[in-house]
Amino acid sequence: MVEKIKAARDGATDGRPRGRFDEHSPDAPDVSTPPAKDDRTTFDFQLRGPVYHPYMWYWASDDGKLVYSSERDKLIRANDPAFIEWKGDHERAPTIWPRELDGSQTIEAMREVMKVYGKKVQE
Repeated sequence: MVEKIKAARDGATDGRPRGRFDEHSPDAPDVSTPPAKDDRTTFDFQLRGPVYHPYMWYWASDDGKLVYSSERDKLIRANDPAFIEWKGDHERAPTIWPRELDGSQTIEAMREVMKVYGKKVQE
């Protein structure tokens, strides 16, 4: 690969501008090849912590009076056992309840957000 880069820097012989590659060029360096093993640490692509899933998530109003479960598609109480377990076991926090333009947190605001997922937000 180093030779290919040096050759491109020094001048291509096929009429292409110097130092320029297109993605289909046989002279293009292979950027998908992982570097040789050395003392650099590799990036860990594993997700850690809660991962948002709109069909299995909770939203809560600031005052805690409104809690919505997208899995059950209905409003629940803040002391619902499944909600408590979801928060505690996985160190998750519910998403903040959506607001109307005037800043109020209403069921209609939640319905507007959830309709793109086909949810009705039942009371």
